[in-house]
Amino acid sequence: MSNSDAAGFDLRTQKLLCLILLDDTLASLLSDNAGEGFFRAFIVEDRATGEIVMNQRFRYVDGDSWSRVRLNPERQKLSRAERVTYLQEGIESILRMALFAFSRGAAVPHEAVRCFYPPNPDGDSQLTLDWLIAEDLVYVAKIEKTEEAQ
Repeated sequence: MSNSDAAGFDLRTQKLLCLILLDDTLASLLSDNAGEGFFRAFIVEDRATGEIVMNQRFRYVDGDSWSRVRLNPERQKLSRAERVTYLQEGIESILRMALFAFSRGAAVPHEAVRCFYPPNPDGDSQLTLDWLIAEDLVYVAKIEKTEEAQ
């Protein structure tokens, strides 16, 4: 597992555009093996190329399952806002349909899927990290010092 997989993205090379999470109280509807923080999705933009992808994680009691959703080349030509909206609405729709199906048609609360957008549109790494911590959206388990290029 790479560093970006551990966090969902790498602040040095990617800008976080949207963090999506599933309410943990509903996770057991989707899996008997759901772990804490069951579903998280990170819509990020590559700082060098501008490509926008969504890294998503399902956390089970016995480990994590990661996947990456890439837009096709035509969709990558859309504006940043349109690309983020496309990915965000797509995964939100899928999660809501799954909750509806597994709950046997029970109403899915609006708060079941929550989306968070960092307040700094330029993607400043430190401001994004500070915001994630202040909003209690991440848990910092370990900080490693890295060598900086000279």
